[in-house]
Amino acid sequence: MKTNMNAYRAAVGVSLAAALGLARLSLGVGMIGADGDPANLMYFGVLAVGIIGAVIARFRPHGMARALLATALAQASVAVIALIFGLGLP
Repeated sequence: MKTNMNAYRAAVGVSLAAALGLARLSLGVGMIGADGDPANLMYFGVLAVGIIGAVIARFRPHGMARALLATALAQASVAVIALIFGLGLP
């Protein structure tokens, strides 16, 4: 049981670090286009999907796996939307 708890804590730490990095990159340097491009705000939707999914899953492992899948799909959707609509182009 102790090993599972350590793995879960490590996963929570990695996910928080990734969320912080995503927020910093989207606000600081801009991942889509230049700094300050409104298209970067879509990444906050990705964070919202992750947070809402975790709350709905009540932070249980099986539900968190589904929430992580939904978050990954949301992040991939941001890239697809940016490419389809030509966001961030000069």
